[in-house]
Amino acid sequence: MSRLMGLWHRVARARTREEMNTVYLYLEIVFYSFLGAAASFDGTYVVRLGATNRLIALQSSLPALAAALAYIPAARFLERRQSPFGWIVGSLTAVRLMYLFMVIWPMAAMPQAAPLVVATIVTMQLPAVVFATGWSPLLADVIPERSRARVLSWRMMLMSGMVGLLTYGFGLWLERAPFPQNYQLMYGIAVVGGVISVTMLGRLKLPPTEADEAHHSQLEAQQAPVLSGAIELLRENRYFRSILLNTVVFNSGFWLVMPLYTILFIKQLGASDGWVGMRTMILQAGGLLGYIIWRRVTERWGEGKTLLVALPLVTTFPFLLAAFPDLTIILVLSAWISITSPGVDLPHSMIFMSQLPRRRRHMAVALYSMAMNVAAFVMPIVGVQLSEMIGLVPTLLVGGAVRVVGAALFYLRPIKEDMSPRALLRWGRARGD
Repeated sequence: MSRLMGLWHRVARARTREEMNTVYLYLEIVFYSFLGAAASFDGTYVVRLGATNRLIALQSSLPALAAALAYIPAARFLERRQSPFGWIVGSLTAVRLMYLFMVIWPMAAMPQAAPLVVATIVTMQLPAVVFATGWSPLLADVIPERSRARVLSWRMMLMSGMVGLLTYGFGLWLERAPFPQNYQLMYGIAVVGGVISVTMLGRLKLPPTEADEAHHSQLEAQQAPVLSGAIELLRENRYFRSILLNTVVFNSGFWLVMPLYTILFIKQLGASDGWVGMRTMILQAGGLLGYIIWRRVTERWGEGKTLLVALPLVTTFPFLLAAFPDLTIILVLSAWISITSPGVDLPHSMIFMSQLPRRRRHMAVALYSMAMNVAAFVMPIVGVQLSEMIGLVPTLLVGGAVRVVGAALFYLRPIKEDMSPRALLRWGRARGD
């Protein structure tokens, strides 16, 4: 409570552009939480509408394919804009409003509602890619490097707290109200919160120097060929190459098993909407605690060392899930992974923003995101097919093994200077002394 009161006092007396931008970023994530909480039930919604296992896999993979195909054109589009900020906000507005179709389809086309909902989720990716391509450079512009750990961790803590409470409440509502009206009302509330969130985002003010740099990059982008520009980015930035490769492999282990969670929890173990809401609340509460812990660790140890400490902890989840396929134990395991994951997410985000090339940042984000989304498209399909061949639990173990390989790459291929094995060894000896 004292932390929240301290945050409120800082919000109330904010005056400078940097302070007001921070306030708007906090308010944006609070109102987004309504949509984020509702979106956590997307997979359950599709299952309740009668989706097959293959359609569940497509729900996980097709959005990634659509995004992968759109990232490079989106980067070129933003780089050619003298002021991309309006397009970033406008694209996010389109995504939020498209959630209205989650309300409409059960009323308009109930027998085909499940594939139409999946089609809507896929279509959302087109404007979402424009927003995602510009989001990291925008954050780098409006949040000074000295404040990033604080602002990013507070945003995630606010979201975790709000989403945790809302998902628990939504889960209770979904269990007690008739289907599909229960989901329709939930998504309607979510759209209202999402629109208010975009309004807060639209109030951000870019520093003048960053606006000038954006215009300079826009002039360069008009002349730079796409392929040669992408190759040049990868050739000139060793750490950017490493973070791209390492993260693709590490996340592939997660994407391989992601659709299996829905199949395991709901179809095999019979989880209710209330259990799904309870698990999401635990994930968000654990994330809130995790960001408090790992923010302090990051400020004390630095981003690189914190990331290397947290990576092995995060890789344990699929192995534990395979060993204990019980709904009650899964809630405990969910608390574990939600507390440890911020130890990877927070320092990784900070390092990623710091490693973005000053020139053509949108193209760098597009290359990175395209690689992630290609893997996110392929791996869920592979995971479902593999589970039909060897079983669900063995596939969880395969996904965990891929995750371990990805974690090892961060030790073998450092993504910043102080993450080399030699630097880590010196740091460990110094702490021992």
